[in-house]
Amino acid sequence: MNLYLTHGRDLVRREGTSNQVERLDAGVLPDDEFDHIIREYLFSPLGPWPRFKKLKAEPIKELAMLRGKSDGQDRVTFETILASDLKDHEWEQLKELKGLFPRAQDVEAYWVVATCGEFEQKFTKARITLNYYGRIFQKEVQLK
Repeated sequence: MNLYLTHGRDLVRREGTSNQVERLDAGVLPDDEFDHIIREYLFSPLGPWPRFKKLKAEPIKELAMLRGKSDGQDRVTFETILASDLKDHEWEQLKELKGLFPRAQDVEAYWVVATCGEFEQKFTKARITLNYYGRIFQKEVQLK
C-alpha cells in the first residue's frame, strides 16, 4: 500500500465524519470524497481567505467597450503568467500565505491577464502547492 493511502486513511479516521469513517472501513468511500477530506484538511489554515474565482469573458468585454478599447467584436482571452512584480499589500499577503504553509512545495503569485481588443487587465492570485505523500494538491486564492 502506498504512503498516500496509508496516511490518508489515518487522516480520514481523525478528520472525517463517522459516516465517512464507516464507509472507509467498509471499502466504499469514493476516491473523490477521500481526496476532498484530505484537501480540506490540508488547506484548513486558509480559513475564510477568498478563493480565486474563475473569470468570465462578458464582464471583461463590457469593460473594454466602456473604456473604448473594443468594438464588442473582439474575443476575450485569458493567460496565466508568473507575476513579475507585486504591490506592497500583495507582497504582504503572499508572505502571510507562506507563513500559513511553511512546508508547501510552492506558494507563488500569478497574474491572470485578461485581454479584449486593446484592453488588458491583470488579476493577481496565489497558487499554493502541497505535496501530501506523493499526491499534489493545489489551491488558488485571491491577492487583493
